[in-house]
Amino acid sequence: MKTRSSSSLRVSRSVSRLARGPAGVLLTTLALGLGLGVSSPALAEPIVGQAAPSPALPEASPVRGALPAERSEDSLAVKGIYLQKSTVLDGKRLQDLIEKAKRAGFNTFVVDITRRSPEYAAAIKTIQDAGLRFVPRVTMFPDGANREQMADRGLLERRWAVVDYALDLGAKDIQLDYIRFSSRNTASDENSSKVREVLRIIKQRVHERGARLQIDVFGEVSYGPSLRIGQDMRVFAPELDAVCPMLYPSHFEPHEETAKKPYETVHGALVAMARQIQSHPIPMYPYIEHFNYRHRMSPAERAEYFEAQLEAVLRSDAQGFYIWSVGNYYEIPFSVLERRAHERRAATPLAGAPMTSGQVARSSDATAY
Repeated sequence: MKTRSSSSLRVSRSVSRLARGPAGVLLTTLALGLGLGVSSPALAEPIVGQAAPSPALPEASPVRGALPAERSEDSLAVKGIYLQKSTVLDGKRLQDLIEKAKRAGFNTFVVDITRRSPEYAAAIKTIQDAGLRFVPRVTMFPDGANREQMADRGLLERRWAVVDYALDLGAKDIQLDYIRFSSRNTASDENSSKVREVLRIIKQRVHERGARLQIDVFGEVSYGPSLRIGQDMRVFAPELDAVCPMLYPSHFEPHEETAKKPYETVHGALVAMARQIQSHPIPMYPYIEHFNYRHRMSPAERAEYFEAQLEAVLRSDAQGFYIWSVGNYYEIPFSVLERRAHERRAATPLAGAPMTSGQVARSSDATAY
C-alpha cells in the first residue's frame, strides 16, 4: 500500500490547528481509512438523554480555500440536527431553533419519537409548516437487544406501531437507532443476519407506505463488521435506503489523538464506509459533533473542530450530515454555516461587505454542549 502523498499531507495540515500532534503520530482511524491494516478503532455508544442572534466566525477558517467550489454544503441533500422530544414540546425553544436552522441552511430535524401524543403531533406540524423535513428517530432496542428480544415478534410490532405513527405524521424517512445486539452479546457471524431479518420486515412496511429507511450504526462498523453487536454494512446495505454512521471523534480511540484530528477521523471512516457498501451503494448521512466532551475547548476551538468534520463530509461521498448534541445546543454549527454561506456570497459579484470577525467567541455561551 502506498504511503501518504505530499498533497494529502498538505490537506491534513490545513484542515485545522487542532490537528497538531506529536511528530510521527498517525491516527488509527486515518490509517484504517488509507487501508494500512491496523486494528479497528472502538466506538462507544453516544450519550442519550436530556435534553440563539446569528453570529459569524473568526476571520480565518482553518480550512478556508481548500474546498473545490463545486462541492459546498449547498450541494448536500441532508443538513440536519437532532432534537429530543422535550425540546420540540417547548414551543418557544422550537421556534427559535427553526428560525436559526433555516437561516443557517439546515433542512432536516431528526426528532425522538416514542408514542402518540397530540402535543407531539402539533410540534411536528410546526416543523413541517416551516418547510423542514421531519425524520423520526426510533429506538429499537435500548442498549442493544439480547437474543430473545431480537426474535420477539411482539416487541417488533410495538416498535412498528411507533414507526407507523411517524408515517401518519407525514414522515418520508424513518431512522432506526439501537438496531443491534447488546455489546455484551456473544460474538457470532450469525448476529448480523438476525438483525437483517428485522430490517427486512421494517423496510418492506416502510416502502409500502411510500417512505424510506435509514439506520444509525457504530463508527467502527465503517471499517468492517462488528460481530458482537451484529452490525455489518455489507449485509445491511441491500435492506436500507441510507446509513448514518456515528462518527464522533470523541468516541474513537485513542481519543487523545482523534480530538486533534477531527477531519482525518471522520473522513477516514467515510472512505472506509464507502468501500463497505460499494457493491450496493446507498446514501451516507454521518452524525458528527461540534464539541468533544473529553476535552475542554473554547468557542473558537469548537468552531474549528466542527468545521473540520464538515470539510471531511464534503470531501467524501456523503450526501449529507446530521449533528448530534445531547442538549440540543447548536449555536456554533449555525454560526459556522451562516459564515460560510456569507463567504460564498461575498465571492460573487455585487456581494455585500465581509462580516466582522470573532463573533462566535463573543456570542456563544460556555454551556457544556
